[in-house]
Amino acid sequence: MTAPVLNRRRFNQSVGALTIAFSFTPLACAAEPVTLPERVATNRRLDAWLRINPDGTITVFTGKVELGQGILTALRQIAADELGVAPARVKIISGDTAQTPDEGFTSDSQSIEHGGAAISHACAEARAILLGLAAEKLGVTPDQLTVEDGAVSSGNGRLSYWELSVAANLHGQASANSAPRPANRHRLIGKSSPRLDIPAKVTGGASFVQDIRLPGLLFGRILRPPSYHAALVSFDEARVRKLPGVVTVVRDGRFLGVVAEREEQAIAARQELARAASWRDAPSPPAFQDIYAYLKSLPVKDYVISREGGDAPPSTVTSSHSATYTRPYTAHASIGPSCAVARFEHGHLIVWTHSQGVFPLRNDLAKALDMDVAKIRCIHAQGSGCYGHNGADDVALDAALLARASNGRPVKVQWMRDDEFGWEPNGPAMIVELHASLGEVGEIV
Repeated sequence: MTAPVLNRRRFNQSVGALTIAFSFTPLACAAEPVTLPERVATNRRLDAWLRINPDGTITVFTGKVELGQGILTALRQIAADELGVAPARVKIISGDTAQTPDEGFTSDSQSIEHGGAAISHACAEARAILLGLAAEKLGVTPDQLTVEDGAVSSGNGRLSYWELSVAANLHGQASANSAPRPANRHRLIGKSSPRLDIPAKVTGGASFVQDIRLPGLLFGRILRPPSYHAALVSFDEARVRKLPGVVTVVRDGRFLGVVAEREEQAIAARQELARAASWRDAPSPPAFQDIYAYLKSLPVKDYVISREGGDAPPSTVTSSHSATYTRPYTAHASIGPSCAVARFEHGHLIVWTHSQGVFPLRNDLAKALDMDVAKIRCIHAQGSGCYGHNGADDVALDAALLARASNGRPVKVQWMRDDEFGWEPNGPAMIVELHASLGEVGEIV
């Protein structure tokens, strides 16, 4: 027999200071079997998702990150609703490979569907554990308990989540024995709530990865080849090293970068890098107006989506229509160029990044740098928005390569406009050709 499922029956919310109260009635069994969300099934420890703190707060951990879509505010609402506490008690830590569960990428509008479901289930199970302890200590059954903003009470006394957390074992594995609240009992989810990420952005606070300032921070810039396939023929490193403020010059194959004490010094050194490097260029891609003919000339493989019947007999075709649609290569053109901060110290790398996926980025950095993945930590910091994969991961590698040569001092790399427009992942150019034949009554034949 499955463990009792806690069913919430009563809710109170006062105007002004937020007061949340729930009563709980155990059910013999769930109306439907509870299954663990995919993300919880692959990150089973409850304390990988939340921690009840003695100071009266709750820390929630999520692998999903803030990209301007307000996801951290929504996830806080989910956790607060599930636990029966005021949202102000919930602190969110997101996108940190040293602290949060691996939830892959933040993309495809799946953060609520997957990340929200994971937090909801984890909080539901934590709530059941806390109420089970409270019922035992107070000598009552769970249906005799009410919860008001983390305070658990019955006629026999009163305890709090914060007191109970000492004995609560959240280090155990998540089960499928505690169902989240049904949608008709949500009181915070779906309601308007002040965004957590907005205040610093509109008041000039430290909000973005570009705002990070670490002790001893250095500034880096990268020199790009004139084209994707250009070869570096020669490079006069000495003329760059003698410039004011230059700390080091990094060459790795055809990768060229410079690190300086100040940002304007790094920019000046990058300009000198361009004069000091000689390239053998490769054939350029076709001019913009010829791009669609170029796309059609490339090798292709046909994929048949569906084939039914054969060609229509000519006698049944009364009209035919053809159309061609094109889309050019599209840049993100973000107001804030791609940026990352990295520190390489004692064989360990830390990267602050606006990547959509800190765990996949960590894996890629380990391959590129030939490092043990356990020695790399990626921490999400907000960027200027992505709406598709931008240059966040690319600039993270730039920063890591420069930091590795900077004797333990952190390095900030912010792309220049030509970096952003020439080297970020672009939306692909496309050409679509359609043809349809219609019959007597307008049906597609």
